[in-house]
Amino acid sequence: MSITIRISSLTKVYRNHGRRVFALSNLDLDVQSGTVFGLLGPNGAGKTTVIRAVAGLVRPSAGSCEVLGAPVPRSMQHVVDRIGVIVETPGFHPSLTGRQSLEYLARTRPMRCRSVDEALETVGLTGRADDRVKTYSLGMKQRLGVASVLLKDPELLVLDEPANGLDPHGISELRTLLRRLGDEGRTVFVSSHLLGEVEQLCDEVAIINEGRCVAQGRLANLLSVGHQARVRVHGSGRAARTLLESAGLPCVESTDGALLVRVEVEDAWWITKVLAEHGIFVTELDVARTTLEECYLELVTRSDDQASIGRWGR
Repeated sequence: MSITIRISSLTKVYRNHGRRVFALSNLDLDVQSGTVFGLLGPNGAGKTTVIRAVAGLVRPSAGSCEVLGAPVPRSMQHVVDRIGVIVETPGFHPSLTGRQSLEYLARTRPMRCRSVDEALETVGLTGRADDRVKTYSLGMKQRLGVASVLLKDPELLVLDEPANGLDPHGISELRTLLRRLGDEGRTVFVSSHLLGEVEQLCDEVAIINEGRCVAQGRLANLLSVGHQARVRVHGSGRAARTLLESAGLPCVESTDGALLVRVEVEDAWWITKVLAEHGIFVTELDVARTTLEECYLELVTRSDDQASIGRWGR
């Protein structure tokens, strides 16, 4: 699979009252083509700087950033028509309709007028296309912003915190739209602090902290690491716990009496084998899946304690 965004040893240093401030420090990041990729991190971690670097709006202090094979910002002019970028909330003249706003943009480049209709249909604004933008909700304005970058049929969409300020309905609409664009084969690169939304939307994620990559990989692989199996046995809980721990399977007792065993999903069968060999039979066994929030907090906390970079398999 090809790489749409390749960031290598990217460093960005700002000056603040004569002091050097590292927004990014030797950041490495690869985004594969055709994926919906989420960039996560606490406030001040460097997410917006990464987005601006990919969009060609920031000149790195060191390292490199390649987008669609072109080094940016130096060769941005060669790929700009293949990239759609929204940084912060898109702005439109409030007295124009949604359709008029897109038609004015379409006239700035050779483009069929029916591309406007296609873009409006893609983002679900056909029914409100002839209403003035000042009557649009924030969620509708975000969708109109996505429509504006879809006019040039981009291979890559770059969005900085697109769900900021949206109500739950607007967030759901935006998530559905971005997922559909990803399913069309476009690469969607989005920064966000809404972990629940990222978990529902993205194929791959990267977590950055203090300008460095803490972890990167497929979301499904991240969430499959370190699962806990929930085991219930009647009348033999203490004996079951002793046997499992002696077999190298650490476990704790939950408040409802079940045993929580730290084990990889593919090794859960080992629990029943160990217990059955000693005449203890499992009455219930399921997997308590790790959430993205749990993984995120663990990784960020660990990176605060030690400057190590973790990476899980693709």
